Amino acid sequence: NLEPMKIGDTGVKPFSDSIISEMGSIELSPIPSTATPPFTLGEINPNLSSLNGQNGLIPSFIIQTIEKSFEFDDFETATFKSGSLIIEIENQLKIPLNNISIKLKQTDGVYIDSTVIDEVNPSSTKSGTIDLTAKTLPKDLLIEVDGNSPGSSSLSVLINTSDFFSVKISGTALIVSSAVAKIPSQSNPIQGNGIMALPETDNPIAEAIFEKGLLKIIIDNQLDLDSELKMIIPNIQNESYIID
Repeated sequence: NLEPMKIGDTGVKPFSDSIISEMGSIELSPIPSTATPPFTLGEINPNLSSLNGQNGLIPSFIIQTIEKSFEFDDFETATFKSGSLIIEIENQLKIPLNNISIKLKQTDGVYIDSTVIDEVNPSSTKSGTIDLTAKTLPKDLLIEVDGNSPGSSSLSVLINTSDFFSVKISGTALIVSSAVAKIPSQSNPIQGNGIMALPETDNPIAEAIFEKGLLKIIIDNQLDLDSELKMIIPNIQNESYIID
């Protein structure tokens, strides 16, 4: 075994270097189920207005295309790596709804995506899903609805043009690539490692115990978020060769 040999005072020249860690995936909070303004019977079938308050048969009809405004609370705009919007129809009408197409559009009319819900019976709820992968949602949307209804068939019902169905929107597993949004606490979005090479010295050092010295670490946070970082430097050990 080789015995350690004292070679006099030596050390490591002052140096400066840097490593870069990038932000990983950011997850937004789930979007709670939120309803659009109601779609009333009088809106989807204006021909029934003259029968309001009367008992009678409602014939089958094509639902008149209607748009309603919708607003997301937690972001101004968001582009998604993954996630889903759940589109739900809650039918409070006395008649079924068939083949309901629900389109999401920007306020300037640009189409984003859609889903079709085939049949929703009276006093029931049914849902469809929109995949958000690679899609961008603005804060404000237009929700466009069309479809048809078989009416009340041979059943006489009280016609109330204020009866309605509503569209409810919620979102889950929302991973974004970019967003102007309220960002909830993230568990581990920044990961990375790097190597800093010590500068060359007259006496190359394989391993050293320092009598004195200072390692100054500066974090330059270019994120618009407060961050709590855990940094491990495995090459720096205490006298028991344990990483502090």
